Amino acid sequence: MNRRDILFIVLITTIPLGVLAIARYQTVHMTEDAINAKLTNSHGAKFKNIRRTTTGTICGEVNAKNKNGEYQGFRFFYVSNLAEKQTVWIDNDSAYLAYKVCSR
Repeated sequence: MNRRDILFIVLITTIPLGVLAIARYQTVHMTEDAINAKLTNSHGAKFKNIRRTTTGTICGEVNAKNKNGEYQGFRFFYVSNLAEKQTVWIDNDSAYLAYKVCSR
């Protein structure tokens, strides 16, 4: 196997990984933007466990500040569609819809 063959193999295996990494970054960035638009105080919001479900819904957890600037603790969220008419839900103390949708 010569250098040209090795280079070809490296390119064929790394390009798809790069494309997937870019798509993942865009999904996370768009999801954070959609959630931040719904928050009262989006400055300093922390995100974790962002993932796409088998139905295409984006799920994760967000820890945002309240009006007093104090973190409220992580709450589940979901975003139903990143492209167009988004449905964004962030759980609160009395409603756990995002948890139910994302736990399937």
